[in-house]
Amino acid sequence: MLLSRVGEDPAELLRHRTEPLTVVVNVDDILNGLGYSDLYYDDAEDELQRLEEAIGIPSLTYRPNDPTCEAQAAALEPATEEQEAALDRLADLQLSLAA
Repeated sequence: MLLSRVGEDPAELLRHRTEPLTVVVNVDDILNGLGYSDLYYDDAEDELQRLEEAIGIPSLTYRPNDPTCEAQAAALEPATEEQEAALDRLADLQLSLAA
């Protein structure tokens, strides 16, 4: 029945499609196959770190029971709402990279 409506030329089949084609591409497999996955992930990690620094929230490495560190932590200004929103977006990006 299909041959009678479309003919033998496969190119004619596309004329009769009622919905768009969906092509699923697994980028991870392609990058791994080409040997580029490490480069991609290193660049992505660098970009995430740059974005985190651009947000402008001061940070420090916390060491429990260190009076100097506790004093520095207490002196840090709280993040603004914009900074918190940017951190949330960054966390979403980090989760998508880890997936």
